[in-house]
Amino acid sequence: MNRLTWTWTWTWIGAGLCLYLPAGLLGAAQLRIETHLEPASGAVAGQTLQLQVDVLTDSWFTAAPQLPALEVANAVVTPPSGEARHLNLSRDGVQFVALRYSYWLTPTRPGAFVVPALSIAVTPTQTVQSQALNFAVTQPAGVPIGQSVLVARAVSLSQTLEPSSSALQVGDSVRRQVTLSADGAQLMLLPAVPLAEVDGLRRYLDAPQLKALDDGRGQISGAQRSDGASYVIQRQGDFALPAIELSWWDSDAHRLRSAQLPALTFKARAAAARSTPWSVREDLDRLGQHGRIALSRHWLLWSLWALAAAALLYAARPGWRRARKWLQHQREQRRQRWLASPRQALQQVPGQLRGQPPRLDALYLWVRRTCGSTGLAPLRERLPIGLSEALYGRQPHAAQALQQLLRSPALKPDAGQSAAGKDVGGLQPLNPRFHPRSTALPDSHQASTSWQRRQLK
Repeated sequence: MNRLTWTWTWTWIGAGLCLYLPAGLLGAAQLRIETHLEPASGAVAGQTLQLQVDVLTDSWFTAAPQLPALEVANAVVTPPSGEARHLNLSRDGVQFVALRYSYWLTPTRPGAFVVPALSIAVTPTQTVQSQALNFAVTQPAGVPIGQSVLVARAVSLSQTLEPSSSALQVGDSVRRQVTLSADGAQLMLLPAVPLAEVDGLRRYLDAPQLKALDDGRGQISGAQRSDGASYVIQRQGDFALPAIELSWWDSDAHRLRSAQLPALTFKARAAAARSTPWSVREDLDRLGQHGRIALSRHWLLWSLWALAAAALLYAARPGWRRARKWLQHQREQRRQRWLASPRQALQQVPGQLRGQPPRLDALYLWVRRTCGSTGLAPLRERLPIGLSEALYGRQPHAAQALQQLLRSPALKPDAGQSAAGKDVGGLQPLNPRFHPRSTALPDSHQASTSWQRRQLK
């Protein structure tokens, strides 16, 4: 045999071993199922029995066993919660690992009962089946046939009384709450505690409150039920809520017992005289709303007026916007008229004449706005004598000339207006023979500009 043949031979041998060994191990593992009732005998109608199902193996569990649904005729069945108790058991000298599950069975009438066989899937390929169980149920002694009674290992009753106010009167209410706790009973089998009606009181029943009890290890051990009723007082006088008595069967002592609660008494006085059929303040006090804020009529009227004024202001917002825009437009127009007025130009003349270098453009601007002229000819009668030679002569002394100009009556507001009708354009007559040439100051911006350039040099 060559090397390739040996390789394929050992490959097939290894695959066969891999398939054979798990099957051999599973086949060698022992699986058992055991079922028993607690209590095994002496059960009565209404008693809750515990059906314990133990799944055993001498190997290990690869997955949780799958338990079937259980149905027993004339009995209430509660399936396991899904959590199992882990046990170590010995059978025939062999150690087993066990998982214990519990069904709860409550027969509703006496007679013979049969728990069918259970098929439990331990692995996807292995299923174990239990044996059927037979048990008998009797009627509790002293209880008529057909009448149900609470069966438990222990029963307790408690009650509370809650008045709506410390001094009860007509229209107030009291609330009575009774709590029933039963050990070893199922939740749906707890009876309602009787809360009777009382003359002079109007009864309102509350929805019952149910709660399951456990033993602290996750196993259900009993149940609890709370019933309540509110009684509204209809008249004054003394009242008594009747005592409560509940008969139950003690499954441990196998005898009939009774749980009792005493009667509750209270008195109510007549309601105080009222100007109205009811009092809103007292109703709110009963509801716990003691922090109400009371507003006087005076402040209420002022609040209404304030709300109305706020609504009017809100409605008048578009008109206020238009009025504000109109005022802003008028103010801007007044500002533009002032900037274009002769007085605004005249106010700038002294500052420009005192500046270094001095300037004459504000003076020309004032004359033009006042007289319409581009020169200073309309002011020649008011200007100082010799001003032209002082500014533009061969030996100019501008500082002294400008001081004279500042003190001259030419810079008064009415000077330009009085000269407005005279020589507006500053033009010479057509016939110089009859009208000699004027010797006034140059009336153009070019003259002022040339003078300022000489000052700067």
